[in-house]
Amino acid sequence: MTDNDGQRRGYLRHQVAMGGKMPRKPPRLYPEHDPVHRFALRLRELHRAAGKPTRVQLARQMHCSASTVTHILNGDRFPSWTQVVALAEACGAPTEPLHEVWMRADADNESAQRPTHYQPLGISLPILPLYVVCDVSLSLAPQVPALNEALLRLSCTLRDSRRLSSMTRVCVIAFGDKAQVVTPLSDFTDPATITPLQPQGGCAYGPALALLRRTIQQDLTALKAEGHQVYRPVVFFLTDGEPRDMMSWEPEHDALTAVDWTYHPHILAFGLGISHPSTIRKVATLGAYRADHAASAVDALTEFVTSVLKSFETKVPYSGTPEFAREIFSVINDIDAI
Repeated sequence: MTDNDGQRRGYLRHQVAMGGKMPRKPPRLYPEHDPVHRFALRLRELHRAAGKPTRVQLARQMHCSASTVTHILNGDRFPSWTQVVALAEACGAPTEPLHEVWMRADADNESAQRPTHYQPLGISLPILPLYVVCDVSLSLAPQVPALNEALLRLSCTLRDSRRLSSMTRVCVIAFGDKAQVVTPLSDFTDPATITPLQPQGGCAYGPALALLRRTIQQDLTALKAEGHQVYRPVVFFLTDGEPRDMMSWEPEHDALTAVDWTYHPHILAFGLGISHPSTIRKVATLGAYRADHAASAVDALTEFVTSVLKSFETKVPYSGTPEFAREIFSVINDIDAI
């Protein structure tokens, strides 16, 4: 028996004494035949280059179980883009080079699973239009970068789910003294098409509400002309100040929310800064909330979107859904006849 054999047996006895298990050799991958295996091989290379952090360490970073990490690295499960980003960050690797590879593998995997002798009938799922209306007046300027980051997170959430991206359309409207559509209604899955918010002027609600009504009218008319069923629009309205047009914005709000207007939306309003609770309640039709500070309003946007979309996808409010998202879920769970 060689010295190496003795050392190996001693190590094995130590493992048994300590109740440990010998690490299994990862299963063989077949990247030339399977796109999921091809991408798993790329992830294994990142994992190896990072010194092979444990599955538990990776799972903690990826917010999933260690077994899920194992399935991903073994090529048994194709990861979402969010999981890929988290794994790459845990391994200290850049994510940009991975995105094109992930998109290609995702497309190849879907093609491989679709029977070639079947053709889609073109039946579209109902569309949920989401309108994010953000106050970008100068008083909120320090939080505009965080708002932009929240919108990018929303884009990633939609991109990670084919079902959600096919059922959801998002429009972003910014307002100060004036209002503008900064990102038209779209599937919102391409960050390159999202125009960043920019601080501007004072705070006036009237132009924003008037523009919102016109935009909803145009968007939903177009969707219905394309043959889509649509859910009643949901609006996330965020402001940190009292409107300068205090005496003139309410008629615009009345026109937007009038029940005899076919496309009147559900409005969830969040106020922060000097905004008065009574004003926020007037804006909201579904729920009015007060944020303690600007950062919490950004968190509210993220939680709102994540909660609503996950609930919308599964038709069940997911664990941890905030109260305001549960209220939204209760009204979008059925298709409105619009």
